[in-house]
Amino acid sequence: MTEYRIPAHTEIFFGAPAKKPSAELLDALDRGTAPFADVRAFYVFQLATKKDSNLVVGVELTDASRESVVMAAVVKSIGAHLPPGTRIDVLHLTNGLLAAVAGHVPRHERRPRQAEPEG
Repeated sequence: MTEYRIPAHTEIFFGAPAKKPSAELLDALDRGTAPFADVRAFYVFQLATKKDSNLVVGVELTDASRESVVMAAVVKSIGAHLPPGTRIDVLHLTNGLLAAVAGHVPRHERRPRQAEPEG
């Protein structure tokens, strides 16, 4: 997993992906985030800049203190459900970007699960 940030003041465009996310991918996201009570929802969308376009899983968190652990779990959960050669980015959605994405892309609510494991 490689972390990167979109530089400030970069013009971005986003919308629904050209191909609807598979039920298997959405189920894998749900299972992968199940141990984390701080995952509120996730979004699958296309994000583009003037230089690049990527499929993105955006994650909405209620508490960002374990962001890196949650993002690693998301990456691990979806790896087996992507066609070979498919690149997908995982992004913690916050503030204005969360509001913008939530206004245009379907939100996938995390299903209630059992208590978070210790550790």
